[in-house]
Amino acid sequence: MASVLLCQFAQKFWRNKLFTFALTLMYCGIATVAITPYFSNNIVNWLQKTGILLVFLGSAVFFYLSFKFLRKNDLLENLDDCMLVDDFFCRFIVICMIFIMVSLFILNFGMGLPYWTKADSTYLTCLCYILSGPNIAMCVAFSHANRNEAYFMQA
Repeated sequence: MASVLLCQFAQKFWRNKLFTFALTLMYCGIATVAITPYFSNNIVNWLQKTGILLVFLGSAVFFYLSFKFLRKNDLLENLDDCMLVDDFFCRFIVICMIFIMVSLFILNFGMGLPYWTKADSTYLTCLCYILSGPNIAMCVAFSHANRNEAYFMQA
């Protein structure tokens, strides 16, 4: 959801091949880790390490792009109010995504990289807390962005 919002609101910065490559790496890594429990024991470690490596590489590329996006100082050069709202919204989404990624890395490495079929209640509770807060905040921010856009379009 957040990647779609970034592509919609952040003019050309997030619509590049490097961002698409990062998302592809992350999605392929997540899919590889998700299918790992269905294989025999001799291939499980290889699949899990490959999936984690793909997610880590995709996240590293995303962190690099996020650093470049958050570091740029052309926010004050844009005099259009609509652009300022979109830029603030994109920065908020990027910060929420960074929080989710770092929290998931800490949770997964702290719990010993559990399979999704062997997750206990503590892992699932922490996962829900990590994912629900920023997602609710992004939904509220998206509703405010839509309201502001409708307000600016009335003129």
